[in-house]
Amino acid sequence: MGDNYNIDNTQAGAIGKNASAVNTIFNNNESKQLHAEFLALLKYLSEARRDAEQEKDLGLVHEAALAAQRNEPGKVKKILQATGKWVGEAVKELGLGLLKKLIFNE
Repeated sequence: MGDNYNIDNTQAGAIGKNASAVNTIFNNNESKQLHAEFLALLKYLSEARRDAEQEKDLGLVHEAALAAQRNEPGKVKKILQATGKWVGEAVKELGLGLLKKLIFNE
């Protein structure tokens, strides 16, 4: 007889023997907060950008925002961590907690 798991009225990232979940975003409120943080960051970066490298980073932030909309948190994190230092500094300056966690592994 195998293992038995009854999951009702809850969210689960991983269930069962040797199960694991990495970089999951479940909570609808968290998704709304992340969306709001992306909007704030994109506005800030759009107004502040000055050179080709920053243009590239702005594109990456747009790409990460789209991945977040598709609920692909691993991809969001990977893309954000590929951006330049100025993106991380902007996230800290703006106090964007969820994005800060994704960029700095907090």
